[in-house]
Amino acid sequence: MNSGPSSPPPRPLPTPPDSHTPRLARHEDEEPATEAGRSATRFVPTTTVLEPLPSRRILFAIRSAIPTPSRRIVILWLLALAMYGGAYQAQFAWGELPIYHITGDEPHYLTIATSLIRDGDLEIFNNYRDKDYLPFYPWHLGDPRDPEDMHALYGTGGRLYSKHSIGLPLLIVPAMWLGGHGLAIGFMIALNALLSTELWRLARDVTGSQSEASSHQGRRGGAVATATWFLVATASPLLFYSDQFYPEVPGALLVTVALRALLPGTLGTASLVRLGLVVSLLPWFHLRYIPIATAIAAWGLMRWALPGLASPRLDGKTAQGSMRNWTGAILGTLIAAAAGGSLIALDMRLFGGIPAVNDYGSVSLSNIPAGALGLLFDRQYGLLPYGPVYLLALYGLLALPSQLGWVRSGPMLTLLISYFVFIASFSFWFGAFSPPSRMLVPVMPIFVTGLAVALHRWHGWRMIIVAIALAVADWAIIAQLIAVPRLRYNYWDGKSVLLAYLSQVWETDITQVLPTFVVPEQASYVWAAWATAGIIGLFVLITTSRPVSRSNRNANRRPNDRYPPAAPFRTPGGLPTIGSVVITPDGDRREQA
Repeated sequence: MNSGPSSPPPRPLPTPPDSHTPRLARHEDEEPATEAGRSATRFVPTTTVLEPLPSRRILFAIRSAIPTPSRRIVILWLLALAMYGGAYQAQFAWGELPIYHITGDEPHYLTIATSLIRDGDLEIFNNYRDKDYLPFYPWHLGDPRDPEDMHALYGTGGRLYSKHSIGLPLLIVPAMWLGGHGLAIGFMIALNALLSTELWRLARDVTGSQSEASSHQGRRGGAVATATWFLVATASPLLFYSDQFYPEVPGALLVTVALRALLPGTLGTASLVRLGLVVSLLPWFHLRYIPIATAIAAWGLMRWALPGLASPRLDGKTAQGSMRNWTGAILGTLIAAAAGGSLIALDMRLFGGIPAVNDYGSVSLSNIPAGALGLLFDRQYGLLPYGPVYLLALYGLLALPSQLGWVRSGPMLTLLISYFVFIASFSFWFGAFSPPSRMLVPVMPIFVTGLAVALHRWHGWRMIIVAIALAVADWAIIAQLIAVPRLRYNYWDGKSVLLAYLSQVWETDITQVLPTFVVPEQASYVWAAWATAGIIGLFVLITTSRPVSRSNRNANRRPNDRYPPAAPFRTPGGLPTIGSVVITPDGDRREQA
């Protein structure tokens, strides 16, 4: 009998896993798993949970399309809410009477919402007949005997329906039902504050502060986004449309969401769902947003079909994954198809087809020169006369391809150009009786992008001086329009009420200082040519770097040196040095100990 210690039992060989059992995909630098799924440092499970059900994947995709606001976003939203609410109250506290705070097309949108609340339908004849608009518009609004005066069209069965889109009335119905038009004004101010936070996010994404390798540049990018947000939030037109009942602010918010969704190198499920929501909702707010929705849908489709088109990311790395995202594409297509089909079905039920609305006069290619120049320079409705800070945005738009690349800047530039030409082709390109630049509000996110790029690329002292000067001019105009609110509204006769008012105050005629393109004149085109030359000259002044003088080049040379300083060299295993100065990997210089 053997008295020695018994040998340990033989270790059973590991059982090969079932071929149908899913296993974890091991990362390249991960330690190999041993038997029982253990490694030298941590436990690695041998199996994973089964793939989620399709319904759960759909719910997760929809949930991920709605981002959770951070603390900074909440703070910015509260600040914007305070600024817009303060500006709205300031006109009643210090403004000159009369104050047109609900006018133009606004009471007609509110009448549609009133009909939905009181009658539960969209027929508006009885609402104009019974003057249901008196709580928010105590004047004559529309003659029930005249459909054109009521902004109405005859529909099926001889009923009268408003010619305005129902997207905005549907949006403000809950606020109107809870607190009347006063709470609806607060809701629109809150919505415009939300737009300002999305514009901050867009400026941050464009300047690349999220993915900067250097913390210093990341902080500078965040500062540029904040400066852009402040300049935009306190400037026309967004400040004056913060309390207005127009579909422009919701349209601008949807465009901002779409532009942010198109920025990543690879479109995920959440991005495609957001694009589907934007494309589906834009026509509900106005039919003239169909070209915007079409451009967004075309770029989304191209980015999905060619996933490797935008391979370099904002941080310079290579985008991972070139597979088409079928889940996001199917969800986005279903959302757009359902919303579009619902809108067509509603028009078929109300009007028997898509109504022919002639809101903006005749359409002609001959209108484009005057309309395009007027959208920028017109003394009554132009963007730059009331918001001069957006002059810097024009410079940033020129540098947009070099900042983002042609693929990421393509949606912004094509959308802006196509919409600009589309609106300029109308004889009523200015939007009639409304605050300035109404027709450009939906594409203001693109101008904001240009402003952020300009502040990010050219941040020298000359840019700072120009930006401060333009901002001060902008705030002076804002203060004047808050003090005399009626100056925001012009009749389309080529005469600026703001310039006429200032001419009386200053006792100097300045009514012809700016051009008019509502009633085009030859002098207006000459003025635009000189203004364009001045804009180009200012651009050269801001962007041209000062050449280094000979004294600056030789600043590090000692008087007795016959040769320039030696080039940086690297010691074995050390950092590149110049004499006793060490250059760190971040490019900073420090004295060697």
